[in-house]
Amino acid sequence: MREFGAIVKGADESGTLPERLWKAYRAQSGGGNQSHSFGLSVRLVTDVTETLANGEMTMFRNFIATALTTTLLATAAPALAETMVKEVTVEADLTAVQNANAGAHWATLTDDLQNAIVSRVADLIAEDGVKVSVAIDSVELANSLQSALGTADSKLMGKVNISHDTDNSKFDNYDLTVTFADAGPFFLPGTDLTAITTDSKEYYDAMIAAFADYVATKLKA
Repeated sequence: MREFGAIVKGADESGTLPERLWKAYRAQSGGGNQSHSFGLSVRLVTDVTETLANGEMTMFRNFIATALTTTLLATAAPALAETMVKEVTVEADLTAVQNANAGAHWATLTDDLQNAIVSRVADLIAEDGVKVSVAIDSVELANSLQSALGTADSKLMGKVNISHDTDNSKFDNYDLTVTFADAGPFFLPGTDLTAITTDSKEYYDAMIAAFADYVATKLKA
């Protein structure tokens, strides 16, 4: 809570509180240097206003009404709830991938995607969190990695399932498709995207990063 005394002192320093009103406050608060709780501040308002002329009292009360409203609003806003995460798992059947060059990178897809998601939600890890399960569409992946298919039409698809051991309100599931265009921002600056092929390490890293980033962003929304 922002202390009431600090608000009044700030108004005095900025010149918005008349000198006589500030002196009255200091007289009643023991010099104005003490730290006052909200309850004590309310009592100080009553004491100070009793020492003022009617016109000054009205001015002071108007100022106090604004100050107290600011204090209450600053402390009443609830913190946004975040989706805490207990574990992340990724499944994929890579036996259908026939592109040998691509297979060298994609062989570690499940571990790499899992690690990429976990690293992005590290601040949300909790024992009572949700379980995030990702099932990659292996058939679509195999098609995208065929050498005859251009990167522009390639994609990484999967089903994302969110569950919780005891809280059904945490359940969610959705289909996620990441295209080459979606992965564009995750290539290193200066990368010539026209030279990227689906069997390159750069392509693999960017697609994994784009997929993981979307999952993490949705958990934090």
